Formats: sequence, structure tokens, C-alpha cells
Amino acid sequence: MYGTLIPVVRDNSVDDTHPSEKPPEEPPEGKRRRTTAEPFDNLLHNLKQFGEKNPKISEQVARLVGLYRQLWETYAAKCSEHQSIVDENQRLKQSNKQLRQEKEQTECRNADQEAHQEYIRQYFHEMFKGIADIVESLGEHTSWNPEKGLQSEKLH
Repeated sequence: MYGTLIPVVRDNSVDDTHPSEKPPEEPPEGKRRRTTAEPFDNLLHNLKQFGEKNPKISEQVARLVGLYRQLWETYAAKCSEHQSIVDENQRLKQSNKQLRQEKEQTECRNADQEAHQEYIRQYFHEMFKGIADIVESLGEHTSWNPEKGLQSEKLH
């Protein structure tokens, strides 16, 4: 009984603009645009006919139907707004998933670069030790003279 009046509002557009920011779409020529209050149109038509026969009751019923129509339009607007929020939430979840993947990739690259940097640091340390050992061994057999430079001593 109640299920026949509930509208199903879905926004399947890929457009990222919020529905409230979009201009209203024009219906194609010759086609009448459906409104959210259409379920009440037939009832209002019947009330108009009924009002011609009994004006006192029809005025009260028309007011009541008007209030229900307003309530229905508010409900339909909230359904549309809810669907927009659900769609936006889905887009945000997808963005979050993508950003988490990018973060993981960046962290992996960073770890690789840090490991490579440590390898190079150790390589240069070993190379420096080797050069220092060579200079030290040369120092035992050489002397430094500021005017003549490095002089080797003859071994006896």
C-alpha cells in the first residue's frame, strides 16, 4: 500500500558538481516534466470535482491534501539529498582508497631509497677507510716539506 508512493531517486551522473549547483534541466519539447507531487495530482483533480458538490468539506480536505503534498515534496527532496550524500560518500571512499594506495607506494619507494642511501653511505665509509690506510702507510715513508711538497724517504 505505501510502497507505491515512494519515489526512487538516483543520480548516476559522473559529474562532480553538487546537484544544488546544477541548473535545472529543461524537459524535451512536447513532454511534460514529472514532479515529485504527481501522486497528489489525481487526488486534487477529484477534490475539485468533489468541491463543486460540497464546498465546506472540500476546502478542509484540500488543505489537508496540500499539507500532505508539501510533506511529500519535502520527503522526496530529502531522498534526493540523501542519494547525493551517498554518492558523494562513495566518491570519497574511492578517493580515500586511491590515496591509501599512493601512500603505501610512496612509503615503499622511501624505504627503498633509504636502503640505497645507507648502502652508498657504507660504501663511501669503506672507501674513505681504504684511502686513509693508504695515506697512513705513505706517511711512514714520506715527509712533508711546504717548499718541496711530499718527499719520499729512502728505506734503509
